[in-house]
Amino acid sequence: KQVFNKGTQWEQEIKDAYPHGLEQMTVRKILVDSSNLGTVQISETLSTERNRQWLAAFGFGDKTSLKFPGESKGLLKLARNWQGTEKFTFAYGYGYGSTAVQLVSAINVVANDGVYVGPKLVSEVVKADGTREATPATPTRRVISSATAATMRTLMTDVVCYGTAQLAKMPGLSVAGKTGTGYIRQDNGTYLKDDGSRAYFASFVGFLPASNPEFTVLVSVDEPDPSSRDRFGGTAAAPVFARIGQVIVNELDLRPSAGDTGCVGSRPAELGPGH
Repeated sequence: KQVFNKGTQWEQEIKDAYPHGLEQMTVRKILVDSSNLGTVQISETLSTERNRQWLAAFGFGDKTSLKFPGESKGLLKLARNWQGTEKFTFAYGYGYGSTAVQLVSAINVVANDGVYVGPKLVSEVVKADGTREATPATPTRRVISSATAATMRTLMTDVVCYGTAQLAKMPGLSVAGKTGTGYIRQDNGTYLKDDGSRAYFASFVGFLPASNPEFTVLVSVDEPDPSSRDRFGGTAAAPVFARIGQVIVNELDLRPSAGDTGCVGSRPAELGPGH
């Protein structure tokens, strides 16, 4: 754990969701084990303004290409308006808000070799005579390099094979994704209910096959049992993803690329013990 803004009104202790001693963590381990502190330390290598620019580049804070009536643009304040620990906690999901479509579109940047592809609801129209007419293409833009996207796909596959999302594994097929677990802000302005308990929001977003992505699925669970281990993204949402993924495989006869055998072997020694 680490205390940020010590001695100020913004003082806050940030810690990982699981207890552990002092560890040397690689970026791979930070992502695989979902370390809050690790992501904060990575974010500190950039300025607040630059971090905000990266969030915007992935589509947060702006409406998507859907042009759906009533669509929200989410919440992403200007960098100059970030206060106190918002400059740190954004790294693991606090201080800004997104719609489900924004989150899926952002993850798809990694699946699409680093290119943001604007989402659309209808890909083509089949006319009465059987002819097909594709709907207009949506805007695209490069966000990260193809090499960086490939690295992220590998790391997100490790999350499923060895980390917090092992319950999202599918037999004989690679899956890449990331878990999320957050507290829900209460009407009293804090993350604590009047009785001192907390409410959780658990999620998992992933794509399959990781080796040649075709489908992205987001599973969100609002207020899972706070007293259960199933309150986390990896235990509440990831298993649902696996079941949905199996339906996709069965119904669409989805087959992995040659050489894609899914997760094999045990957790690599370089990642240390799991938590």
